[in-house]
Amino acid sequence: MDNYEYIAVTTLQGLEGVLEQELQELGAQNTRIQQRAVLVDYSQEMVYKINMFSRTALRVLLPFAQFTAQNTDELYDEAKKLNWEDFLAEDGTFIFDFSGKSDIFTHLHFASLKIKDALCDKIKEVKGRRPSVDKLRPDLRFIIHFNEDQIRISMDTSGQSLHIRNTRSQHNEAPLNEVLAAGMIRLSGWDVTTPFADFMCGTGTLVMEAYAYATKMAPCLHRSEYAFMRFKDFDTELYQKLKVEARKRKVRLQTRIFANDIDPKTIKVALTNIETMGAIKDIEITRGDFNLMQAPVKRGTIIMNPPYGLRLGEDVSPLYEAIGTTLKNNFSGWTAWIISGNNEAMKHIGLKTSTKIPLLNGNIECKFCKFEMFEGKHKDFKASINE
Repeated sequence: MDNYEYIAVTTLQGLEGVLEQELQELGAQNTRIQQRAVLVDYSQEMVYKINMFSRTALRVLLPFAQFTAQNTDELYDEAKKLNWEDFLAEDGTFIFDFSGKSDIFTHLHFASLKIKDALCDKIKEVKGRRPSVDKLRPDLRFIIHFNEDQIRISMDTSGQSLHIRNTRSQHNEAPLNEVLAAGMIRLSGWDVTTPFADFMCGTGTLVMEAYAYATKMAPCLHRSEYAFMRFKDFDTELYQKLKVEARKRKVRLQTRIFANDIDPKTIKVALTNIETMGAIKDIEITRGDFNLMQAPVKRGTIIMNPPYGLRLGEDVSPLYEAIGTTLKNNFSGWTAWIISGNNEAMKHIGLKTSTKIPLLNGNIECKFCKFEMFEGKHKDFKASINE
């Protein structure tokens, strides 16, 4: 790697602020929030640290080139001027990802193919052989972003998206993204010395991220490969030093974490995932109907991701009303956060929302809402807020 001006760290929409906080905790300098990204000053050590320690980052990118083009011929010509050969060997492999919007290049896939042709032709001219595309495990992944006539190309240092922790052995149909879960935990302001719970835990993503956050468990403890390890200037000594640091930084859990779900198959998957993570002795997992539960301790933080009812069009309003009743009657003293993409159903919770944060769960626009439980009867409380 040369001395780049900055590092671009991508994340999910709505998590830019918590990512910036996390990067500052890692020692990043001169942080600047962008849309779905945070820029920080470059150092090779910071590239490695963000990849290995961040829980709210998706990818760590380095700027490669930026230019303008008015048509595909200019696009090819400008791309061919770039020094691809400094980073990619003639027998190397690569892949392009692309995004953005352009009225000039209306078919971004075709435009990215022109850049691919320029790369291959340039390296063949310089080194006598064309590199090849590898979709699964490329030596280099280039991220192309189109903004009208502006083309920005970055190099990915992460490889597999950082939301993949390698602590899951099984999934269900729609698991919560780990980066979203980690971001929600930070947004909630959870104090890691107080109890945490997800009583609709699915396959366990939220409680696993809560455990990792509370114990300072780095994702790299379960990951053995990053794209930067295939860069020409990979620093093995620095990487190993950070791996040792990751093992040393993990601390014991100081509180109790509760997980519950009503579906026996889902609970079985969650148990397997939690065991794979090494947290089976620390996360207390049960099976049952949340709406029949009593609070296991006097106070704590709940984060839940109940069904939205959007995919199959089912009416989940009764479920949400029951959630509100259970929270009010059985969890006095607790703070609850609920994420949902069903705004109408959320109204049936019947509790006053003290905070609403817009987030994206996949491509679903959601609200992440905070509810603080108070004493008194739920029906009286509902009546007071509906007056």
